Amino acid sequence: MDLFEQIQSQKQLSQKVLLAVRSAVRDLYYPDTSAENIQCGDMSSFARGTNTDAFPDMDLIFFNAPHDESRGYKDWTAIGTRELVGKKEGITSIEELRLYDARLTEAVLKVGAALAKCFERSRGTAQFNFVRTWPGYPGVVFNLSLPHPQYGELAFDIDIDYSNSHYGVEHARRFEEYFQRVVSELGAVRAVQLVEDIKRLKVQAKDLARDANGWIDRARKLPGFVIEGLFVQRFPPNTYAELMAQVLAHRWNPGREPIDRWVGDQRNQIIDAGFSFSALLENMACDNASLTKGAWGILLEIAQAQRA
Repeated sequence: MDLFEQIQSQKQLSQKVLLAVRSAVRDLYYPDTSAENIQCGDMSSFARGTNTDAFPDMDLIFFNAPHDESRGYKDWTAIGTRELVGKKEGITSIEELRLYDARLTEAVLKVGAALAKCFERSRGTAQFNFVRTWPGYPGVVFNLSLPHPQYGELAFDIDIDYSNSHYGVEHARRFEEYFQRVVSELGAVRAVQLVEDIKRLKVQAKDLARDANGWIDRARKLPGFVIEGLFVQRFPPNTYAELMAQVLAHRWNPGREPIDRWVGDQRNQIIDAGFSFSALLENMACDNASLTKGAWGILLEIAQAQRA
């Protein structure tokens, strides 16, 4: 299977999984909503074909989930699982989860069974790995995994979210539209080259951001959506060489440089949004918190190495 076929296959699998999980959670969280009216999406790079991890995952989010405790729904907003159970891994057993949230426990089991059926495993269920949330986070996330004959061990982050939107869903939609435009106007070969360029930079950035223990240093992390945005802030997309040249040529305006801080959320969309390259960098670094000083240093180091 060539890369273009693989990208299409991953998109199809993402949609199949999303529909299966939507069906599994509907009765528990959206009993009065028709399936097609449940707001949800897959935010993962796997669904866009730009993933580089040896063990890829899907990031599925379900919006407007009820959290009214008078109606029997747990409200996790003020709870952090690390503080609750004393483990950074979160809640890692079904029995432990059942003590805190019976409905979420049922959702984990139903989704696990739905995924097994989706992957044509006649018996068993997906492996439950953890439930995590953070104080102030509007929802709760559970993680399952299951082997796939083509993609190996796939993980699934299922976000039961109380809000009505998330940056990543719209980013994924815009990327898909942009990718299809590249296919239709420039051809499948150029579309594949775009994805290969994105993957190349992702791998380079991850390698440079790892600490001595092999973990990604978040202060130096170059997020995947940032990398994608750098290539597709205009049409036609930047080639790898064009992007590196623009990085080397960029000069920060005084007071508009990136700073050291944890990576935060990008609040406005960046794909094909009409930014110049320099304005895009300033938007991500200064108006949001998605491009840190450390991440910019990594990007510059990669560009300098290519020039050498």
